[in-house]
Amino acid sequence: MSKNKLLIILIIYSFTNIFFTSHYFNIYFNYFQIIFWLIFLFNNYYPLIQNIKAKKEVKITFIISLIFIFLYFLSGFILGFSKSPYNHSFIQMFKNILENIIPILGIEIMRYKLIKNNRHNKKLIIFITILIFLAELNIKSIFVFNKTQLFHNLVSILIPLLFRHSLFTYLSLNTNYYLPLVFKIIDQTIILILPIIPYNNWYIKGSLEIIKVMIIYFLFKYFIFSKRKIKKKKTILTYILFLGIAILIVSFKMGLFKYESIAIISNSMSPIFTRGDLVIYKKDTNITNQDIIIFESENKIIVHRIISQNNNYYITKGDANNSPDSSKVSKEDIKGVYKFHLKYLGFPAIWLKEFLDKEAS
Repeated sequence: MSKNKLLIILIIYSFTNIFFTSHYFNIYFNYFQIIFWLIFLFNNYYPLIQNIKAKKEVKITFIISLIFIFLYFLSGFILGFSKSPYNHSFIQMFKNILENIIPILGIEIMRYKLIKNNRHNKKLIIFITILIFLAELNIKSIFVFNKTQLFHNLVSILIPLLFRHSLFTYLSLNTNYYLPLVFKIIDQTIILILPIIPYNNWYIKGSLEIIKVMIIYFLFKYFIFSKRKIKKKKTILTYILFLGIAILIVSFKMGLFKYESIAIISNSMSPIFTRGDLVIYKKDTNITNQDIIIFESENKIIVHRIISQNNNYYITKGDANNSPDSSKVSKEDIKGVYKFHLKYLGFPAIWLKEFLDKEAS
């Protein structure tokens, strides 16, 4: 089949995905996908069992996939586990795998066939990548009326998915369709067959996926695909530094360290710190009078000073306030003890929160 016909098919499929998943009859889309890709694979027979030119890369890809799956499952011992949303009866698991693997197989073969003879046409490659991104996107994640949910979807679904497809296009350009297939099939199969999955909130889920894509890209670009000595050492060092900082930030937000941060939204503790400052606190329960503590009260996080203790409760007060807080604080409510603060670094988080809260009010 010619390149133009394949491109037209991909365009039709991508916009069909948008149409189906944005209407009430999206329950039929899985059946449509299977039929569509079976017809495509039948008419574009591309032997799956053949002399693989990239045997070394396939083995490395398989090992990298297993390592990331292991780390993903290991994260559950830090973040906790939740029950898988999938039915795990044998018939249902087989059905779920079939519904997911056939489209993956068709999309990756189509991607490779479209870009293999257009390596120097960057605009076309970007267009193809965006079409495939749309073909795998649940369009309902975009058409939400709640700004908070839209932001969550952007961070946890849209940006990571775009990163993934950019990586898969890069891998296909440099080898074959095997490498994206290995990554996608292993990831999807593990999620479908595991009875429990690590609990990830929207921020951690999206951040970890982006970091994973960056690590894989780095490994392939600078070590696996490189056949000569790397001359651009500054580029590699910059990439490693950026990746390291990203990992530290995500680890920090996951609570893996003894220290966490919170943006201050009021002037109740002025002049020690004021609105817009970023407070760094230590997760500690060794509390004494006059300590500034971070605690939860009525679903709000508050940063005030302990002024006295009454039995098993603490009485707190903001330094700039005229009277103590009305609610007593128990040890279970305390998240940590103030250590230091950074001027003005909390404003971005405050502005984002205020922008999202406008939708809710």
